[in-house]
Amino acid sequence: MWIIKNLQNLDYSKFIRIYLFSISELKCMEKKEHKAISHDAQKTWIVKKVAGMYKVSERFVYMVINGEKDNEAIFNSYMDILQGSNDLVKAVEELVPFNPKQTTAA
Repeated sequence: MWIIKNLQNLDYSKFIRIYLFSISELKCMEKKEHKAISHDAQKTWIVKKVAGMYKVSERFVYMVINGEKDNEAIFNSYMDILQGSNDLVKAVEELVPFNPKQTTAA
């Protein structure tokens, strides 16, 4: 009997607020889990190399690539290195066939 009397005196609005808050937190966490973080290591490497060649900051090279600054020499160097590295990757792929499903026995 004592439990029933105490339950009648409880303020259910607190429980409802806690429940709604926990549901909203779960929804936020679900959205965050699916967010993909991407980073292009090749671009970073080329930017560092070009910045070292021209003695400028990496930020300046990024600004040239994005079109915020005009510097044809830096842009051409970036594109040459990018094209050269892509050609190198293609040449290696042609020489070494890669099939992840096929396993070789030693």
